[in-house]
Amino acid sequence: MSTTIIRNDIRLDNNLLEEAKKLFKTYGLTLNDGMNLLLKQIVRKKELPISIEPLSPNENDYKFLEQKSKNPDNYVKFDDINWD
Repeated sequence: MSTTIIRNDIRLDNNLLEEAKKLFKTYGLTLNDGMNLLLKQIVRKKELPISIEPLSPNENDYKFLEQKSKNPDNYVKFDDINWD
Protein backbone atom coordinates (compact mmCIF):
# COMPACT_ATOMS: atom_id res chain seq x y z
CA MET A 1 0.00 0.00 0.00
CA SER A 2 1.42 3.36 -0.95
CA THR A 3 0.65 6.52 0.96
CA THR A 4 0.21 10.10 -0.08
CA ILE A 5 1.01 12.93 2.27
CA ILE A 6 -1.65 15.60 2.11
CA ARG A 7 -0.99 18.88 3.86
CA ASN A 8 -4.24 20.52 4.75
CA ASP A 9 -5.57 22.84 7.39
CA ILE A 10 -8.35 21.32 9.43
CA ARG A 11 -10.17 23.37 12.03
CA LEU A 12 -10.73 21.35 15.17
CA ASP A 13 -11.89 22.29 18.61
CA ASN A 14 -8.83 22.07 20.88
CA ASN A 15 -10.63 19.98 23.49
CA LEU A 16 -11.95 17.60 20.82
CA LEU A 17 -8.46 17.18 19.40
CA GLU A 18 -6.93 16.39 22.79
CA GLU A 19 -9.71 13.94 23.69
CA ALA A 20 -9.33 12.19 20.32
CA LYS A 21 -5.55 11.90 20.85
CA LYS A 22 -6.11 10.41 24.33
CA LEU A 23 -8.67 7.94 23.01
CA PHE A 24 -6.49 6.81 20.11
CA LYS A 25 -3.52 6.48 22.50
CA THR A 26 -5.47 4.03 24.70
CA TYR A 27 -5.60 1.77 21.64
CA GLY A 28 -1.93 2.30 20.84
CA LEU A 29 -2.72 4.59 17.91
CA THR A 30 -1.43 8.00 16.94
CA LEU A 31 -3.86 10.65 15.77
CA ASN A 32 -2.68 9.91 12.22
CA ASP A 33 -3.31 6.16 12.68
CA GLY A 34 -6.75 6.80 14.14
CA MET A 35 -7.78 9.14 11.34
CA ASN A 36 -6.58 6.67 8.69
CA LEU A 37 -8.50 3.89 10.42
CA LEU A 38 -11.64 6.01 10.49
CA LEU A 39 -11.31 6.93 6.80
CA LYS A 40 -10.73 3.28 5.82
CA GLN A 41 -13.93 2.28 7.65
CA ILE A 42 -15.91 5.01 5.91
CA VAL A 43 -14.61 4.04 2.46
CA ARG A 44 -15.06 0.29 3.02
CA LYS A 45 -18.61 0.62 4.34
CA LYS A 46 -19.48 3.56 2.06
CA GLU A 47 -21.25 5.28 4.94
CA LEU A 48 -20.46 7.50 7.89
CA PRO A 49 -20.29 5.79 11.29
CA ILE A 50 -22.44 8.55 12.80
CA SER A 51 -25.80 10.13 12.29
CA ILE A 52 -25.67 13.76 11.23
CA GLU A 53 -28.14 16.43 12.21
CA PRO A 54 -28.96 19.35 9.92
CA LEU A 55 -26.76 22.43 10.33
CA SER A 56 -28.14 25.69 11.59
CA PRO A 57 -27.47 28.74 9.37
CA ASN A 58 -25.75 30.31 12.40
CA GLU A 59 -23.07 27.60 12.59
CA ASN A 60 -19.59 28.14 11.13
CA ASP A 61 -19.77 24.87 9.17
CA TYR A 62 -22.95 26.05 7.47
CA LYS A 63 -21.25 29.29 6.44
CA PHE A 64 -18.24 27.37 5.12
CA LEU A 65 -20.41 25.03 3.06
CA GLU A 66 -22.33 27.99 1.71
CA GLN A 67 -19.06 29.63 0.58
CA LYS A 68 -17.82 26.35 -0.87
CA SER A 69 -21.01 25.90 -2.91
CA LYS A 70 -20.51 29.36 -4.44
CA ASN A 71 -16.86 28.70 -5.41
CA PRO A 72 -16.46 24.91 -5.65
CA ASP A 73 -13.31 25.11 -7.79
CA ASN A 74 -11.43 26.68 -4.88
CA TYR A 75 -11.72 23.46 -2.86
CA VAL A 76 -10.39 19.91 -3.22
CA LYS A 77 -13.16 17.43 -3.94
CA PHE A 78 -13.34 14.24 -1.89
CA ASP A 79 -13.38 12.11 -5.05
CA ASP A 80 -10.22 13.81 -6.37
CA ILE A 81 -8.06 12.57 -3.49
CA ASN A 82 -5.88 9.56 -4.29
CA TRP A 83 -6.52 7.22 -1.35
CA ASP A 84 -4.02 4.55 -2.42
